[in-house]
Amino acid sequence: MHTYLTQKGLKQVDEDEALALASKGAVIVDVRLADDFKKEHIEGAISVPMFRLTQGNSKWDNVKRFVMGSLAMKATERDPDFLANFAAALGGNKRKTIIVACAVGGTLDTVVRVATTGKSAQDPDRAFGRETRSLKACYELMQAGYTNVIHLKGGLSSWRYNGYPTEAS
Repeated sequence: MHTYLTQKGLKQVDEDEALALASKGAVIVDVRLADDFKKEHIEGAISVPMFRLTQGNSKWDNVKRFVMGSLAMKATERDPDFLANFAAALGGNKRKTIIVACAVGGTLDTVVRVATTGKSAQDPDRAFGRETRSLKACYELMQAGYTNVIHLKGGLSSWRYNGYPTEAS
């Protein structure tokens, strides 16, 4: 995924760049769970969750729900209708400029700034960046033929931390 997104030149933007693009017609799409979106999201964003709560009742599904519940987390699975839901939300327009966001944003960067020296260094733990749902969504959308996909660095957490507008549904 990292190699594909890097080779395809996935653009990553910060909050200022995202707002400027949105003012020109770009759509900010939040790929977090629908319940999380309802609690708080980037002002003006639309919700197209990439994952959903685990639906099945197989042994594995029940174990997954139990384990995740014991960690105070939600058991989720990839929504098989993600691309169809995305197409419906955008009216099938694969050339529309889309800014994809999730909770933490992730990064394709493999280099970090060392706090003590201020210099950049390769991070062996980030050989492929820091993968998140928004980067996975960018990958799938680009694979599906969307041509103007942009990734929001830092996601909702950075957006909120830096004082940009959010809302609840």
